[in-house]
Amino acid sequence: MSTQPRPDILLIVLDTLRADRLSCYGYSRETSPHIDASADSGVLFERAVSPAQWTILAYASLFTGEYPTTHVMTQIYDKHSKTQVTLAEVLYREGYHTVSFCSNVLLGVVENDLDRGLVEFYNYGGTLPNRLAIGDSRPRRLGRIAHRLSSVLRSLVTAIQDVFVRSNLFAAHRHASLGDSPLAGPRKLQGGHGSDAAGYGGLPAHSPVQSAERPLFGFINLMETHLPYVPHRRFIHSFVPYHGHNREARDFGQGDNLEYYRWLVPLVEPVTEPQDRVISDMYDAEVAYEDYLLRHLFDYLGEPEVRDNTLVIVTSDHGEGLNHHGFIGHSMFA
Repeated sequence: MSTQPRPDILLIVLDTLRADRLSCYGYSRETSPHIDASADSGVLFERAVSPAQWTILAYASLFTGEYPTTHVMTQIYDKHSKTQVTLAEVLYREGYHTVSFCSNVLLGVVENDLDRGLVEFYNYGGTLPNRLAIGDSRPRRLGRIAHRLSSVLRSLVTAIQDVFVRSNLFAAHRHASLGDSPLAGPRKLQGGHGSDAAGYGGLPAHSPVQSAERPLFGFINLMETHLPYVPHRRFIHSFVPYHGHNREARDFGQGDNLEYYRWLVPLVEPVTEPQDRVISDMYDAEVAYEDYLLRHLFDYLGEPEVRDNTLVIVTSDHGEGLNHHGFIGHSMFA
């Protein structure tokens, strides 16, 4: 093994983010000033194309370097083949400490082995999210007991939530029973909404994911630009200024926008022109909100002692059909 110091590697995947909605790719609205600044100081890939239109296929390709026709993971219930080595496994074997912070239930909650090779996996998408403990001192006794209990409970519910996430019947029942409730569709998870408060902006020296002897591979997944669109109201005011006084826009934004399962199939009836505008503008608001949440992380990564020894990759797993060709969502089109 080389004696030269190896850089830390940070892979940031912004789920469902379209390149053409970022200012650095020529979008007319200023949605991504912090991502743009990061791109200006690095390399911008202008022709990067996802090999698939939804998470399972795209992540299997991202982690293995293989096309879906080779890795053959096409459904939620498919298990990643042990004959195909993942990026995290390669880096772990090369001496990297591998860590993930993920907001997507399809990685680390569903038992599909896509998290193989990641030694520490902090998932914000399960029934019992597990969060990185950051503190200057050893947790008190009650804190240690609570941590142990939550670990036991998490192991017990993993198999149950895996069955529920895979179940088409449960998905249909969940949609029918919850209707317009904000709970309809996948939760917008706190790893995305709370990223600036969850420790992503810089891992302190006492963090358990850092090691003085081993370089770090960190994988971060954020879900802001995934349906349903529920950005912070500050960004709704900026990108959907008519939302407060236009009742049709407001009703659609608070109702149909949350019906995630409605967008899994081709539209039965086309959306109206005002609805089309709401979808597009709410998506832009989410892009801008996610960019805003990343600002502390980019500031940290720009510090000289970090910048000079860290390879940062910012990408997306796939895009989104924003009423293009009659599709919304990304299960069949993106």
